[in-house]
Amino acid sequence: MCNRVVLLLILFSPALLAQQETIDSLEKLLPQAPDSNKVKILVLLAEKYYSPNVKKALEYSEQALALSQQLKDEDGVYQACKVLRRIHRRFGNFSIAVEYTLNTLPQLEKQKDTLELLDSYLMLGNIYSSMQNYKAAHRYLLKSVTLAKAKNHPELANAYTFLGRNYGKQTMYDSAIFYIKTALDMESHQPKADYGLGNAYNYLGEVYTELGRYDEALYYYSLASMLNEPQISSFGKTLTQIGLARVYGKQKNYPKAIKAANEAIELAKANHYRDRARLAYLALYEIYEAQDNYKLALENYQIANQYKDSIFNEDKLQYIEDLRVNYQTQKLAQENELLLKETELKNARLQQQRTLVWVAAGAIAFLIAGSFMLYRINVQRKQHNVLLNQYNKSLESEVAHRTRELVNTNLELGRQNTQLEQFSYIIAHNLRSSVARITGLVNIIATYNLPDKEITGKLTESAKELEAILDDLVKLIELKDGSTAYEQVNLPDRFQKVCLVLREKLKEIQPEIQTTFLAPMCRAVPAYIDSILYNLLSNSLKYRHNQRPLVVQVESREENGKFQLRFSDNGSGFDSAALKDRIFNLNERFHNQADGKGIGLYLVKTQVEAMHGSIRVESRVNEGTTFRITLPLNEPVT
Repeated sequence: MCNRVVLLLILFSPALLAQQETIDSLEKLLPQAPDSNKVKILVLLAEKYYSPNVKKALEYSEQALALSQQLKDEDGVYQACKVLRRIHRRFGNFSIAVEYTLNTLPQLEKQKDTLELLDSYLMLGNIYSSMQNYKAAHRYLLKSVTLAKAKNHPELANAYTFLGRNYGKQTMYDSAIFYIKTALDMESHQPKADYGLGNAYNYLGEVYTELGRYDEALYYYSLASMLNEPQISSFGKTLTQIGLARVYGKQKNYPKAIKAANEAIELAKANHYRDRARLAYLALYEIYEAQDNYKLALENYQIANQYKDSIFNEDKLQYIEDLRVNYQTQKLAQENELLLKETELKNARLQQQRTLVWVAAGAIAFLIAGSFMLYRINVQRKQHNVLLNQYNKSLESEVAHRTRELVNTNLELGRQNTQLEQFSYIIAHNLRSSVARITGLVNIIATYNLPDKEITGKLTESAKELEAILDDLVKLIELKDGSTAYEQVNLPDRFQKVCLVLREKLKEIQPEIQTTFLAPMCRAVPAYIDSILYNLLSNSLKYRHNQRPLVVQVESREENGKFQLRFSDNGSGFDSAALKDRIFNLNERFHNQADGKGIGLYLVKTQVEAMHGSIRVESRVNEGTTFRITLPLNEPVT
């Protein structure tokens, strides 16, 4: 009797059941419930397990999706996908969350369900923004703003908040502040029982932190930290603590910064917020690095990378991957079933048409047999001629194609032979000289009683020189391997990191560095960009003019559908017109005032060309040097 009452509650009042029934009672009810009710129970169990045991939530929501698809229950599919997209977004599996959201979108747009459409648009906008696909994020967030305005819906404040954050991530800070403060004003006049206020405070704190206005950032983060449910979620609290850690770190209040970062890590681990845990460990890395505690900085950086590459452990990663594969398999099975039915229908129609054709052909075959035979002979002759012409053209095209391939192969072999000779020269000359110095120093130690520190210092210098040459050769070999991963690269951040690597040299020379990043982002291989900036800046420092202060200018822009990077200095320069055929060769040196291995510019050119770009150089003796690098705006299709 009790079970019947519960089943009636499932059919007529799912919301009431979600509030009253416990997880244990739902799990006991599940085996004996009819299939049509099992979907609802599975969805309720997934929602109840979402906070305490997200793995269980995944298991029940996947079962709900499979069963609803089998029963062709559209509402059940939609409810299961809603839970799945939340779970995968929590794990940081953005592409899977997008897939589940897009899977339900056509049904919502057809039904014109305002609340659920707004939720889907906001979800897609946030996920795409987290994936750094700001254009797609902007499109869906604008849809949410338009829909909320048209319906005068309270969710308009949240739409403005997320739109402002998307602007902030693109460094469009004025627009970001405008939209988030508009949302904050709406929240103050019409407060809602959701997380809108906490989100607005956190995102304003982010913007002011990026602008370097730390007092204002601290003000908004402090307001967020004083909120409780339902005005801020545990997810929002992790953002607050990470933001406070960054601001305190910038203000050199390291004890508070470390405390805030550790609180964020505890929250993220408890709730399986993989991305937030990674950001919290990166904040600790920056704090310890600023304190010159490189051991702890390295430890936290390594942990952050582990969070980037896995979901807390391999078991969960494999589990989620299995679920994703299972979903895709079921989806393909449905598509194959539809194709099979469509094929059967087409075959039936074709069979009917064939029958009619044979009946008609039988009726008139005796009258037109002679004409038909003549017609068929003529048609076959024409077809044979056409096929013969096509075969001849195909053969000519194949011969020409194979000839071009042979020519290109010979050219590539010649180029690789030249590079092998250059590699051989580097190994024979540069490595031999470093090894000879180390051998000579060892002989001196054996023969003469010299101070250990003096010999040790010289041995260390020779070993470092040998290590630098080997590092360059390894980079060239890795470049030839061709394994590249394109990402959205933040050029100001990358240049700042290169300056950090060269900080001792920069402190010694104190050059004037002028940067104008009109296009701060580009689609490229991050490691190549770091290497290019490092070699160009290192060369400017190394080959500076002794009679004047060094000035380095770095500029980026989008021009003629391409990404342009200009790097110039007022150093000692060289005659680029006279040396144009040798500038980017291996083992070429054009100055005597500083040590060089003749590999840097060759590595720069090879890395630029590996990203399907080009590089030009203009230089004059005693005037300076300018490099112009052009890259595609988008990742090249190979």
